[in-house]
Amino acid sequence: ISNALKESPAFKNVVVTGVLKGTDGRKMSKSFGNYPDPRATIEKYGGETLRLYFMSNPIMKGEDMNVSESEIQEQYRKVMQILWNSYKYFLTYANLHDWKPDQEVLPNDHVLDRWILGELEILIETIDKSLEAYDYPTASRAIRPFVENLSTWYIRLSRDRFATGNANALQTLYKVLTRFSTIIAPILPFTAEAIYQNLVRNINTDSQDSVHLCMWPETTTLLIHGTKDLRIKMEEVRTISHIVHSIRREKEIPLRQPLAEVFVAGMKYLKENDECLEILKQEINVKNIKFGNTPANLNLNTKTTDGFTVALSTDIPEELLKEGLLREIIRAIQNFRKTQGLKAGEMVGLSYSTTHNDIKNLIEEKRDEIMKVACLGNLVFSTEKSIEVLSDRLFLEISK
Repeated sequence: ISNALKESPAFKNVVVTGVLKGTDGRKMSKSFGNYPDPRATIEKYGGETLRLYFMSNPIMKGEDMNVSESEIQEQYRKVMQILWNSYKYFLTYANLHDWKPDQEVLPNDHVLDRWILGELEILIETIDKSLEAYDYPTASRAIRPFVENLSTWYIRLSRDRFATGNANALQTLYKVLTRFSTIIAPILPFTAEAIYQNLVRNINTDSQDSVHLCMWPETTTLLIHGTKDLRIKMEEVRTISHIVHSIRREKEIPLRQPLAEVFVAGMKYLKENDECLEILKQEINVKNIKFGNTPANLNLNTKTTDGFTVALSTDIPEELLKEGLLREIIRAIQNFRKTQGLKAGEMVGLSYSTTHNDIKNLIEEKRDEIMKVACLGNLVFSTEKSIEVLSDRLFLEISK
């Protein structure tokens, strides 16, 4: 009709969905019962999860698909839960340190801050170009790897900075979450609105009433180009970390146990980058990283992956064994705090009991460090056993 009356197309672009089939590949039918109940699915995983699941699939490009509850569940666990946990993590430490956003406190001098901000700009560019091309699956699928990078890499490696209330780390995470909320608004509208209302609207009443009234974010091209080199280096860090972790698993050496040295061949970009090398040391918990051929006189475990050859020394000196035990003790205390329902930063007293002299001596030697890290007002030895935290080696009891 539009062609006949106006001599012009009815539309310039159109989005057409495909056919949604049941779990068995047949047409969805009540009589077949071959699909999860929509109400129960939304109640279980949330409407945003279901929306993300559909928008990430080829059905949004006119192709057919089979509905899969396991894939819906995966979107919930791998995206929605991780995102909310990251958001809650920020709130925990922002409130703990009574932190308020300050746009002037962002020199971005830390390598992890620069990296995650660059990753955010690349995400914005990807979603922007994909939506411009009406390619909803590509735009939606870009969210998951970014959320995983934010949680399992940036936040995890920045925990000490957040725990001490580092202004740059908090400002960076704040900027990421608020800017992220504007770019995901068309895909996860209610999630974006919840983040925006709490982190932006509650703080600045002059801001837009809703994230959906905000200007669409424009990519910072200079930041993208400036962090491409850093992105390559960080990929090397992650690849080498993956190899070292696999060797540790095979040799049953926990990550909390420091090791003396690792030899790496095939590394192209990290040799002269002290910042990224420190991140790598922290992630693999190895004191020294050396380059080139590996000595034949050492007890090394070697593995080659993706062009890298990694040789890890698994001989553990006495001093490193003590350091590993200390980490194990601190980790046990931190986990014990969580099981007792204590809040982050809440000061309490702790009594401990052990019949192992190595543990008692180490706790007494590192008393000040343990008390500071674990937020303890006092730490005393007791002959009475309470709650077991390290097999039968260490027992703890909290006093408020």
